[in-house]
Amino acid sequence: MAQLNLEPPKALIIHCGDPRFQKAFREFKSEKLGLEEGQYIPLIVPGSVASLCVGTFLPKNLKIMREQIELLLKHYATERIILINHEGCRSYGAMVAKLQHVLTSDVNAKQMEDLEFAAGLIRQISQRYGAHPKVELYMARVRKEDGEIVFERIGVG
Repeated sequence: MAQLNLEPPKALIIHCGDPRFQKAFREFKSEKLGLEEGQYIPLIVPGSVASLCVGTFLPKNLKIMREQIELLLKHYATERIILINHEGCRSYGAMVAKLQHVLTSDVNAKQMEDLEFAAGLIRQISQRYGAHPKVELYMARVRKEDGEIVFERIGVG
């Protein structure tokens, strides 16, 4: 039977809820990031960080996402913030399509820009609570030759 975990989380991880990528996300968190369930706070939302960035044009999405992150970081100091976007994200694509008249870049380029933007915003939130976590950015891509999902490190700060 499971018991309450009293250890503080080591990371906050934000990624998309796309079911096609969930197994890859779990394996990546465990095998590459060295984090097991209970050692991190999972924030799994359609489009990953899209609501923080595209959300500036969709204020309700931005407000909800920002409030969730603030609540989590207020109560759980973490050493790491890990943001993951993925190629072929249908939720991200749908949000960007709604805003074609305002956004000029393609979806993949927008996802890369948004990882950096979201990292800055989350750093600001963390600093309000006296934290200075390491922020890691990743893009999950599907390798054409065999369909394997690979994670490309985009940045760290």
